[in-house]
Amino acid sequence: MLEAEDYGKDLATVQNLVQKHKLLEADIQTHDGRVNDLNSRADAFIDSGMWDTENIKEKKQSINERYERFVTCFSCFYYADLLKHIINRLPANDFFISRCC
Repeated sequence: MLEAEDYGKDLATVQNLVQKHKLLEADIQTHDGRVNDLNSRADAFIDSGMWDTENIKEKKQSINERYERFVTCFSCFYYADLLKHIINRLPANDFFISRCC
């Protein structure tokens, strides 16, 4: 989905692609809740003096770092792709494009 080159040829296709994008965003938000739940449980284990707390801290940190990279990559890809489409739709003789490029 993230690398799809289909931008829709008519309104119905575009609406379908927007719906798929919304589902992808909802899936990411679901994972956000799961990561928050995992952090709460890890903190509870650490606070209770559970054995192997160093390993729990390391795993928690690793998961949070990977999730943050994922969210950042998704955001960067999304906005870079959006910018590419906006620029491609501008007229070739647009003053801004001719000045900066």
